[in-house]
Amino acid sequence: PMTDPDYNLLDEAWIPVRLLDGSVEKMGLLDVFRNTNEIADLACELPTQKIAIQRILLAVCYRVTSLKSVKEWKRQWAAGAPTEEAIAYLERWRDRFFLFGGDYPFMQAPGLWTRSGDIKMLDVLIADVPNNKRLFSMRHGKAIESIPPSEAAMWIVHAHAFDVSGIHSAAVDDSHSSGPRGFGIGPSWCGQNLIVLLKGDNLDETLVLNLVPRNHGGLKSRSSDDPGQGCTWEDASIETGDRIVLGKQQLNVDDISVPRLLTWHSRRVRLFGGRSGVTGAICCQGDELKGRNMFHYEPMGAWRYNLDTSKKFRTPVYTPVPVNIGRAFWRDVPAVLHSVAEVEGVKGMKQRAYRSPAVVDFYYEADFESLPDFPPRVRMEAFGMKYGSNQSVYGDSYNDELPLSSALLKKGSDALGSLVESQVHCAEELANALGRFAANLARAAGQSGEGAGDGARSRAREQFFALVDDPFRRWLARLDGDSDVDAVRGEWHEELRRIVRLLVKRLVDEAPASATIGRETKGGFMSVGIAENILWAAVNKTIPRTEDQVKEGEK
Repeated sequence: PMTDPDYNLLDEAWIPVRLLDGSVEKMGLLDVFRNTNEIADLACELPTQKIAIQRILLAVCYRVTSLKSVKEWKRQWAAGAPTEEAIAYLERWRDRFFLFGGDYPFMQAPGLWTRSGDIKMLDVLIADVPNNKRLFSMRHGKAIESIPPSEAAMWIVHAHAFDVSGIHSAAVDDSHSSGPRGFGIGPSWCGQNLIVLLKGDNLDETLVLNLVPRNHGGLKSRSSDDPGQGCTWEDASIETGDRIVLGKQQLNVDDISVPRLLTWHSRRVRLFGGRSGVTGAICCQGDELKGRNMFHYEPMGAWRYNLDTSKKFRTPVYTPVPVNIGRAFWRDVPAVLHSVAEVEGVKGMKQRAYRSPAVVDFYYEADFESLPDFPPRVRMEAFGMKYGSNQSVYGDSYNDELPLSSALLKKGSDALGSLVESQVHCAEELANALGRFAANLARAAGQSGEGAGDGARSRAREQFFALVDDPFRRWLARLDGDSDVDAVRGEWHEELRRIVRLLVKRLVDEAPASATIGRETKGGFMSVGIAENILWAAVNKTIPRTEDQVKEGEK
């Protein structure tokens, strides 16, 4: 090695944490594990940094526990996160956590060079989100010439988890690239997924809540006790620019343990600089992973049945649930709670519509009612990254959180789970109905031709979801094991009708007087009155009226 190892991430303060008293400070890995009961959450600038580092902490916990049964998991819950074991493990691998120098700089290839011989500016690591705007306003020109090592460490972890796809400089010793460019292999592993984290009252609970025993919750990954199945930093060989390429090297995902996946090297990275500041970096293509049927190996991803890909591979294929910026997480609840919903598959065979993340599915199997101190409510947090043009630029990071009753996670909660799922679908149906209503008003007011009413339709849908967002979250948070399904459904439908009436009034008030008179359109005569009749017929079909509402003569 050119230099002696320096800046050890076990001791140096680089991970921002929020303590239970609300204060924020930075800690090294050892201090994070020493203080899990005092830490409420990680407090990074970007949610994608937070989940990338959270996965590093989880990888260590998976590595030192290797739980095999529900019984073992319950013992772990009673004992708390395996912090002493984690600290002992980190000390054992201390030489792999130096950011600079030595043969094993943290998550880097120490001799990495590009064929052009260029060292890049720090832009190659720093995610300029949202939409290529600098994350920090002072970051332009000189400000990006150097960043502190604490920040560089976060960006390395982030690059392995969420780096963009597209062309990167080719490494000198990458046998899979010819010429100066390494062609795109897709975004880094987490960037291909909607990632779900269960959160407890502090980091200690959060770590255990996301530890799924082997062969539970649909997980079938290798034991982390098996040789070669530790975290990526345990590898004896010094990392080079060469890499795994699917199809050219047989990567058998059956051979990947959870700790290995959580610390996967999607890129080859090398930092330049030192303790006083990091001034440049190289970031090349790394080990490739694709999202097809990875639900057996990735514990935190959400998956949906993909008909087209299933036809192509002639076997049922599940691919990651896409990240939708601006779409509330509750609309994806059917994909993350244990779902029995089915869809039409290849040759008419029914298939499960979704496979929920193993960190959620596990609780469907585990009888946690008997556990002391199991939280009556958990928070489910979702993370993701949306990319722009050919996934080669950052779009925006995604982050949303839902408080849920633990009752929704367990077996026997199917009636409650089905209720939530059906009400998400109801909201989608009503949004469509209101979209059609707004388009009809636009046509009644004189819009014609191709795409008439399209703008009004999408605006009305957006307005509806904005109005329904807070009430739905509050309703969902109130549900628990004692809820009377019919009663809470009735309450929610009443709330939905109130929101529909509110939006209808707003849209009619905004419509010009000519819409009330109406006019002949391509689809027949349309006016405000006719549009309202069509809307309320759709509303009553989606959320049938109660006898009381019929008596009151409500539409």
